[in-house]
Amino acid sequence: MQNIFEGLHVPSGNRLGSLPLLALEKALIILAGKGVGREEAHAKIRVAALEAIGRRDRGDTIDIEQLLTDPFFDACREEVVKLCSNPLNFTGRCVSQVRHFLDNELNPTIDPILKKVDIDEAKLDV
Repeated sequence: MQNIFEGLHVPSGNRLGSLPLLALEKALIILAGKGVGREEAHAKIRVAALEAIGRRDRGDTIDIEQLLTDPFFDACREEVVKLCSNPLNFTGRCVSQVRHFLDNELNPTIDPILKKVDIDEAKLDV
C-alpha cells in the first residue's frame, strides 16, 4: 500500500473558483462550431480571461456570466452557463482514469492481501 500512496499529493483549496476560466475553453469550442473564427474568438476570450484573473488576484469572485457579458458571446453564453452549473463537465477523463486505476492496478494488488486478513469490509478514506 505504501508504494501506491507514497508521493500522492492532493492540492488543498477550492478549485471551483477556476471553473469560469475553464469554461472559456468551452466557449471557444462552441463559438468555433458556430462558424466564428478561432483567432477572433481566442482574442476575445484572452481579454476576458486576463480581466478575470486580475479580479481574482484582487480577491474578487469570478462569475462566468460576468466573463461573457460582451455581445460577442451571445451565441454561446446560455450553453456555457449551463455547462458551468455542473462542475463534473470539467473533469475530463479523470473519472475513467480513476476507475481504470482501481480496476487494473489497485484492486488486483490489494485483493490478495485483503483475502488473507479476516476483515469483512475494508474502507479507504482519502
